[in-house]
Amino acid sequence: MKPSAREPIYKSESRRRIVKSVIFTAAVLAIFSICYAYLNQGAGGWIHTAIIVLWTLGPPLWFLIEHSILFDNWENGEAVEHFRHAQGLATKFWIGIAGLLTAIYASAIWLPK
Repeated sequence: MKPSAREPIYKSESRRRIVKSVIFTAAVLAIFSICYAYLNQGAGGWIHTAIIVLWTLGPPLWFLIEHSILFDNWENGEAVEHFRHAQGLATKFWIGIAGLLTAIYASAIWLPK
């Protein structure tokens, strides 16, 4: 059973704020990355490289930091289960964004114009 909305999985309020801020930032960056990649197909340049590096290295680094440093409720089994479920969902979000960006960039390279 997962903790209810009234039972946060993090003990510390500051850690909850950090996680919420990262989630919001990731959503904004995902929208920006997809829109930029789509609107500038074939343009190349350092921004395309930065987007690829961001979405390739950023999420695994975040998962490591969240697991190793931020999560502070290991003694609560329900919180741990919820944490792992949330990380699983975040992983699927990351793979979806990375796949969509790959498809956009690949179509710019391989499809005739």
